[in-house]
Amino acid sequence: MSVCDVDLVHQSHISDEEETRFQMAVSVFGREQGQHNGGVAYRWGEQAVHLRRGVRLRLVNVGSTNAIERFQRYGYPVCTVCGQSVSPLSSDRQRDHFEEDHAERCGRKITPLGFFADITADAMSLPSCENHTVAYSVCEVIRMAAARVLDMHREDLQILIIGHVDREEVDALLWDPMPGGSGLLEQICHRFDEIVTVAREVVETCPSACETSCVDCLQTFRNSFYHKFLNRKEALERLDAWGDRLKKSHDIPPMQPSAEPTEGSHPVNEAERKLRYLLKEAGFEEGVRGEQIRLDRTIGTTTPDVIYRADHHDDDEGICIYMDGLSGHIHGNPATAERDHEIRAWLRGNGYEVIEIAASDLDDEGKMIRHFRKLAGYLQDQSLRQSVKQDSSWFGRAQSAVDDPQPLPYRVVEPADGDRNVTCIPLVPLKVAAGAFTDPEITFSDDQEWVEITTHRTLREGMFVAQVTGHSMEPAIPDGSYCLFRAPVEGSRNGKTVLVQLQDAQDPESGAGYTVKRYSSEKAADDSTFRHLRIVLSPINPEFEPIELTAESEGEVMVVAEMLEVLRR
Repeated sequence: MSVCDVDLVHQSHISDEEETRFQMAVSVFGREQGQHNGGVAYRWGEQAVHLRRGVRLRLVNVGSTNAIERFQRYGYPVCTVCGQSVSPLSSDRQRDHFEEDHAERCGRKITPLGFFADITADAMSLPSCENHTVAYSVCEVIRMAAARVLDMHREDLQILIIGHVDREEVDALLWDPMPGGSGLLEQICHRFDEIVTVAREVVETCPSACETSCVDCLQTFRNSFYHKFLNRKEALERLDAWGDRLKKSHDIPPMQPSAEPTEGSHPVNEAERKLRYLLKEAGFEEGVRGEQIRLDRTIGTTTPDVIYRADHHDDDEGICIYMDGLSGHIHGNPATAERDHEIRAWLRGNGYEVIEIAASDLDDEGKMIRHFRKLAGYLQDQSLRQSVKQDSSWFGRAQSAVDDPQPLPYRVVEPADGDRNVTCIPLVPLKVAAGAFTDPEITFSDDQEWVEITTHRTLREGMFVAQVTGHSMEPAIPDGSYCLFRAPVEGSRNGKTVLVQLQDAQDPESGAGYTVKRYSSEKAADDSTFRHLRIVLSPINPEFEPIELTAESEGEVMVVAEMLEVLRR
């Protein structure tokens, strides 16, 4: 039996942690769906590296690794009528009994099933790697090194290797399971030379001096699925050959469905984005997206655009929101319309409420007020139901956010007691931050703006959000980006991107008395202390010159904070 013989009919929607276990315990294959939101192409020596955002991937679970390797058994023996299963490692006798029993009781033959999960994730890919050994070994050691250099756990990034039927070459992907991206991949590209240095140490200095890999270097319990492909010497050979620098080649344009909407139709992805802004500005929490609801076996499954559940709902209840994109080839199809009606009737009869929003409604304030009052009513939130109607300024704010090509990656809030530096942090201009955070006793004024952001990091005192302008740190920090900073800088400053206050100098790009640059220094021992011989504040963009300070001008610079990540909405 080949992989293609497995009946891949069931889709599993799983959480981030479950996705990690999903890959760890079973044979998982993957492929790209051919869509992404663009990115940047680099050269790593002779190897291409692509950093792309919003890559559509499909992870496919084709069965238990042990069952495949020992018995060539793909898939899982599952009864699609009653849902009962038997272990894929069971004996032939057990499997025969299970199949005969369910064929008699449920009236349907047992067919091995596979499972898949469709995800959208940021990814750094190495296309056309020589083979699986090179791909797994290089990705694993880069991930291990990143865990040491960056503020992350190894499992914050996942590895996926995509093969080809016509050649041994494979595409290697290091992908970010956090919805919307955590910024770790950008940091890897930004601090690539540091990470390669640590990676080389890992594969050069195995304590056990193993021939390929072992638990003292590359192997862990969680990567046991591909232990046989890990080879530290192969990884070291590639690191030596490719070097420790990434060189930008070109921007990668987005790859999306190419069909233009006809007059009177709307692309559903644009409508979903607009709906998200409207819900957020109106005061609703983030709903659940991408959750599949299993209906009865004659209807199949459905995936609403958004699902909301309140405290009074069980797991198999809630409010389902469907966006009708008004696309003629879908919603004008009588068969599709009939199926939609059947699905939504089933939901209403089985503990769910259904709200249907046409794409044209999104630009109609009155209709959206009625939709959202209905949603708040279903959630039994009478206060929100009243505020949606009494203060409709949320509608204008949402429209502005949609029209803004670079929407703000934060939400301004009025923090309650105890929320400051826990659920929200200050939003401050860099000029103010450069002065404020040098004083440990600083307190913010009453009109200080506090913002909520999306990040994998735990917020704490000393963190703040500020906008970085200029082109000297591109592509890692695009002009106008809002970034997360942390003060004071912890540990060594070398290699970190920092906010620096220039006491008697100016940034040559902006003319300001502060700058954001990559820090490096040369030190000399002086009795029991160290003194700086030279400090270099380096841009990433080669079109800009570094700022160099000698020992005599050391007092001209004060390192204020470390830049942690570029924030994304």
